[in-house]
Amino acid sequence: MHTDSNPGSRTGEACEPKNPASPPLRGDEDAACFAAEPCACPAPPPSAAPAPNQGLPDFLPHSESRQNHSTSDESVTENSSAEVTRDGSDRTAADDGVPASPAAPRHSKDRYHRKVLLQGINSDDGNSDSSGRGAGTVLQNSAAAAPLLAIEWKRFPYDFARGEFEVHGFPLYVEGPSQVRPAHLQQDADTGKSVWDGSVVLARFVEQRLFPPGGAEEEAPCVADNTKDRCKGHSPPPRAGRRRVILELGAGLGVAGLAAAAAGTHMSREHQRHEQQTPVCQGTGTEFCHVQRGENATRNSSNPIGSSDRAGRRVDAEENVVILTDLPYCLGPLTENVRRNRHFAVEKQLCRRADADSGSVAGNAQVDSEGEMQEGKSQVAVCPLDWNEPQKFAELVEGVLNPGEVEVILGADIVWLTNLVEPLAETIDWFAETNKELMEATGAATPTGGAEATRGSVAPLVVFLAHQTRSEKTDDAMFSAFAAKGLHVEVQSFDDPVANRSTNIRILKIWKYA
Repeated sequence: MHTDSNPGSRTGEACEPKNPASPPLRGDEDAACFAAEPCACPAPPPSAAPAPNQGLPDFLPHSESRQNHSTSDESVTENSSAEVTRDGSDRTAADDGVPASPAAPRHSKDRYHRKVLLQGINSDDGNSDSSGRGAGTVLQNSAAAAPLLAIEWKRFPYDFARGEFEVHGFPLYVEGPSQVRPAHLQQDADTGKSVWDGSVVLARFVEQRLFPPGGAEEEAPCVADNTKDRCKGHSPPPRAGRRRVILELGAGLGVAGLAAAAAGTHMSREHQRHEQQTPVCQGTGTEFCHVQRGENATRNSSNPIGSSDRAGRRVDAEENVVILTDLPYCLGPLTENVRRNRHFAVEKQLCRRADADSGSVAGNAQVDSEGEMQEGKSQVAVCPLDWNEPQKFAELVEGVLNPGEVEVILGADIVWLTNLVEPLAETIDWFAETNKELMEATGAATPTGGAEATRGSVAPLVVFLAHQTRSEKTDDAMFSAFAAKGLHVEVQSFDDPVANRSTNIRILKIWKYA
C-alpha cells in the first residue's frame, strides 16, 4: 500500500497498484494508464540522481578516444529500474550488471531511458528496428516475459536489409530471424539476434584501420640506373597480400565480421589490380619502372600465417578468412547473412557445427567455386563457440585450421553481464596461448625474443572490442579478469564521422604477446 500523490488521483487516499509484483514502468504506457485509471497503475520508482560514470579505470592506458565524450553522456543510475526475470521474480538491473541508460543525448532526449524487450529483428515487419536497439515491446505479464534490458536508443538508423551500410563500396545485407523464439527458450534475451550500435562502430574501425582505403603501400621498384625518382608519377602498389584469419566472438548477425570480409575482398582486389599493372617511367631511352611480379609471387608463396593448413593443403597468398562464432541459436541467421553477401564473401566449410534446430552435427555448405576464389573474395565460415568451453573450437576445426592461426579477434558490445566476463577473458587467453604455441612452432619471434616476426610466421594475436559501459561493476570485473590473465588493454584513438555519432562506445585493443 502507498499514498498516491499523482494529481490525477484522490490526494492522500490509499492507492493499490494493479500488479504489485510487476516492475514500475515509466513512459507512454504509464501516462495513458494514469490518465485513465490513476490508482490501478504501478507506483513510480523513487527518484535518484545519476552518478557520473568515471569510464575506464585510471590504470588503463589510452590514447584519447574521441574527444566529444561528456560527463552527461557517460552517466549511469545507481538505482536502476526493476527487471523482470524469467521465473517472475523482481530484481534490479544493477544486480546483473545492467545499469539504467546513460543521460539522454541532445538529439534524442525523448527516446532515451526506455525499457524494451530485445526480441531481434522481424524482417517481415515494416516497423521493425533494423539496428536492434530498442526493438520489441514491453510485456506486462512478468511470468511469460523474457528479461527486460535497460538500454539506450539506437544511434545508427541504417536499414541493413536494404544494404544501406557499406564497407569499401560493398553493401552489407544483414537481416535477423523472421520469428521470435518463445521467452522460455531465449538465452540472455536473445541479444544475438539484433544489430547493436557497437557492431557499426567496430565495422567502421575495421574498414578504416585494419583495411584502410588504398591499402598499405610500398615503394614501386625501379630498374633504371637506380633513378627511382623517375617513378614519382606512379602510384605505388599496396604491400603484398597475405592470408589473414579473423574471428568474431559473439557475432550475433555478423556485421563486424562481414565488414572484415568485405574489407578483405576489397584489399585483395586492389592488390591484384596493382599486380597486373606495368607502369612506364617518364625517362630517357628505354628506361622503365615496373612492378616485379615474379619477385612478388615468390614473396607471396612464403606468405605469413602458414603457407599450408593443418591438412597440408596449399593456401592462397591472397586468402582472407573470417570465422563468425556464437551460440547455436545464432548460427542459422548468421549463415543466411553470409549467403546474402556473396558479392564479397564465399561461404566456406571450416568446422563442424551442431545444427541449431535438429541438434545434429553438420558442416557449413560448400558453395565456393574456383571462379569466386580467383575474384579474391573472402572466405567466411560460421562456427559455434561457447566461451565456457573455448577448447572445443579446436575439435570443430581439427584437420582444417589451427586455432593458433587466428591473429585478429573482433567483438562488438559483447560485455554487458558480469557472469560473462570470466568466460570471455578465458576465451581470449586460450586463443592467445594457442597463437603463441604456433608462433614458436613455426619459428616466429618468441614473446621474449624482441625480434620482429619473419615472413612465413604467425602474427601475434590482437583483439579489438567495441565496448560501452553499462555497469561500472561489470567494467571493473572485466579489467580485473583481463589483468589476471596477463592481458594488456589500451583504448584506441578513432575519429570517424559515422562512429562519432555514438560517443559512449570505445574501441579497446587487447593483447598478451607483442
